[in-house]
Amino acid sequence: MCDTSLVAVLERASAEPTRLAHWSEDMRARLDRAVLAISVVAEAEMRAGWAYANWGRRRVAAAELRLRAYLTIPLDRDTLEAWSQLSAESKQTAGTCRTTTSGSPPPRCRGVCRSLRATAINAESWRRDSR
Repeated sequence: MCDTSLVAVLERASAEPTRLAHWSEDMRARLDRAVLAISVVAEAEMRAGWAYANWGRRRVAAAELRLRAYLTIPLDRDTLEAWSQLSAESKQTAGTCRTTTSGSPPPRCRGVCRSLRATAINAESWRRDSR
């Protein structure tokens, strides 16, 4: 499951692929293979951002079309528990980047790397654990 920050990073990377060049090849390959999902909260945050930024009808329509590529996950206790565990792990391992081969993120990605650890749930694990 992707949080709002990851969706925004992936949006920018689709227009500028070099934004992910510092991520490990394994991480980029996992993202390419993954079924990317968002929660209803992430979708609401995206929509609130569009409204706040005063996006026009065409820009909102294009963004909505891109959001359809994500599987929307309703919130339930299992999903909240998985997010809570990842969030706690993220706080315990703060400062360690798992998206690069060196383990040390470039300055511009520090917040995104923490966000990835906290909220990017591998879709395979989510499906397996939610059965």
